[in-house]
Amino acid sequence: MLKARDALRSGDLRTFAALLTATHRSLQSLFEVTRPEIDALVELLLKAPGVLGARMMGAGFGGSVLALVHRDQGPALIDDVGPRYRHLTGLEAKFYRFSLGDGARERT
Repeated sequence: MLKARDALRSGDLRTFAALLTATHRSLQSLFEVTRPEIDALVELLLKAPGVLGARMMGAGFGGSVLALVHRDQGPALIDDVGPRYRHLTGLEAKFYRFSLGDGARERT
């Protein structure tokens, strides 16, 4: 957590993304709480242009995937990964785009 925080604070998105992906690998191999469908989506995302990192989110054994993607690659990513995921798994992936804000602040 501290390495991720420090990477974000310094604007080092590559390190943050690598940590994001490493947490997925840990969930997959050490805790064995991912599912093949989730792992397939993570792998497709990691091979797609503009994706820096990806991991499963949620309670385990399902859930959703968070991917850190260059802003200008979002629409093309959805058009590319969505059909490939459907072909591979028979499932329809839903994509939601969002941007990060500054976060909560204490007001004095």
